[in-house]
Amino acid sequence: MNNFEKFFSFFTINCEQSDIPTLFGWFHIMFILIVLGITLFLYIFKKNANEKFYRLTVFIWWIIMFSLEIIKQISRSMEIVNDQVVWKYLWYSFPFQLCSMPLYLFPFIVFLKDSKFRDSLVSFCCFFAMFGGITVFAYPGQVFVRNVFLDIQTMIHHGGQIIVGIYSLVYYKDRINFNYFIKGTIVFIVTCLIAFALNEIVYNANVLSADDQFNMFYISRHFGCSLPLVGMLFPLLKAGESVVGYIIFLLIYILGFTLIGFIVFELSNIKKNKTC
Repeated sequence: MNNFEKFFSFFTINCEQSDIPTLFGWFHIMFILIVLGITLFLYIFKKNANEKFYRLTVFIWWIIMFSLEIIKQISRSMEIVNDQVVWKYLWYSFPFQLCSMPLYLFPFIVFLKDSKFRDSLVSFCCFFAMFGGITVFAYPGQVFVRNVFLDIQTMIHHGGQIIVGIYSLVYYKDRINFNYFIKGTIVFIVTCLIAFALNEIVYNANVLSADDQFNMFYISRHFGCSLPLVGMLFPLLKAGESVVGYIIFLLIYILGFTLIGFIVFELSNIKKNKTC
């Protein structure tokens, strides 16, 4: 192995099966407390914060999340056999899931001037990306694996989504209304369509091995959906075989996540509505 490979091999270290983090074990609780602590600090500090500080906060989280994602992509493409590295890209780990969107959107939020487009991106991070982070923290389940780095990376990544999402809700509380939510919903629908296009392009490009998948947003008609509840509809509608069934599945998927985003929107407005 060369020095480059030796460096990234450090991130492929696995723990024993018995040491994999568990639901509400010490590892899980530690990161919950860290996220709560940082979120509370930003909430308390919000009175003294300005636009520059908000953008700097988002930028710092983007640097952290992006750096860890690069390490993840490289280290997961390595397989060490007899001290020799075999490189193979795992397409299923391609970063274009709902929870990956901050990697692409945070830079625009940081560097764009205030505009309707920027508001749309912030809204998406408030009502959709933040929910994705909360879901993983509430039930990490299959997220925890033997790879030590991946366990740390996923907690930091999803924790960052929660922190930035809540901080954005607090900092921009005076802007948030139904139209603001709709802007975020449009971004969500657009990202779903991009995910659909990527799923079709990669599948038909014949780059996938027999044991690999490419299922962005878990809406590929070729590999099904493993998400709770909505995933049960995929075989019932025969979405992998029927165009009509797949369209119905996709509409239910989009409407379901939009409803969840709306619930987050309503919860964020409880205090404002009481004041009014």
